[in-house]
Amino acid sequence: AWSNSFGSLNDTASVHMYDGATHFQSTFTSIYNQMVTDNVARTMSVSWSCAEVSGGQFPCDNPTRNTQHSIFNNMVGLGWSLVASSGDAGAFGNCKNLGVQFPANAWRTSRPNVVAAGGTELAEFNGPIFSSEIGWVGDTVAGSCAKNNGGSTGGCSIDYAAPSYQ
Repeated sequence: AWSNSFGSLNDTASVHMYDGATHFQSTFTSIYNQMVTDNVARTMSVSWSCAEVSGGQFPCDNPTRNTQHSIFNNMVGLGWSLVASSGDAGAFGNCKNLGVQFPANAWRTSRPNVVAAGGTELAEFNGPIFSSEIGWVGDTVAGSCAKNNGGSTGGCSIDYAAPSYQ
């Protein structure tokens, strides 16, 4: 577990896992709302995301992003730390058009809500010990972005301006 409990220092931390029945963005909106309603954690880590740009795999429309952004604002206001996968599509958030994944790579005004976490892979092994690690570069298997070899997403949001300190 990432954080301590709300009880005694002798208590152990607990992990609360939320599952959805579908991969639809409405399911994730419900999950995020339930997390805030339950109010039993202060850290969210999610590996699911959607493309800011339309088309391709798992796009999400602007109203959905705005609704989820409001939920994330609420979480941050309550003291939550939010971490999300940066995505698997390289610079092409929907595997077709230049764009980023939401929520990890989206910003509003001058403060971030969600920390983007990109993947890595172990590159070299020497017996049971690895000797190097590199940024994940994806693959060309079904579901990945064959034209750009995938990898962690990054870039400029179409919805949210970069903070002034960037």
